[in-house]
Amino acid sequence: MRIGFLLCAAATLLQGGPQDWELADRATRRLAPALFVDVPRPIRDDLERRGCTIPQTYLATRQVNIIRGRFTSRNQIDWAALCSRNLESVILVYRAGSPSNVAVLAPQADRNFLQTIDGTGRIGFSRELGAVGATFIREHNDPAGTVKIPVLTHEGINDMFLEKASVVRYWHDGRWLEFAGAD
Repeated sequence: MRIGFLLCAAATLLQGGPQDWELADRATRRLAPALFVDVPRPIRDDLERRGCTIPQTYLATRQVNIIRGRFTSRNQIDWAALCSRNLESVILVYRAGSPSNVAVLAPQADRNFLQTIDGTGRIGFSRELGAVGATFIREHNDPAGTVKIPVLTHEGINDMFLEKASVVRYWHDGRWLEFAGAD
């Protein structure tokens, strides 16, 4: 019992300790929606109204976590944004780019997406959104999984924990399904 505690304590110290994780969470770079000039103004305005900031991954060399794609229909362009407020994020999906038709998905504490990086003990934020097509979804599906993949007619939102795993969120038949992504 004592050895297990000591190993756990040693691992915590090597990873930076609990105070460092809290500090890293607060230090995550979060951008104002107004900085995303390629995003339609009504979406940026809605994100501002909601009090959102857009968290950036430690790997980001460009702005990330607002994406566009055909997430709910092959016939329209939708937008998805990772909205962080009070150190918690949700995915907001703007159907047809409309602030009056927004789905709220996958609430998570931002700290759940922190990890040590490059073997130095530094801690970085690692949640990133991406658009994926039918080929990606089929290639990463577990045929023995509990959710069977329907006929795929549009893109999914890949909700990634960088260098770890991802979940694909796919709109089908009036609800959001979750499929295994990359691991």
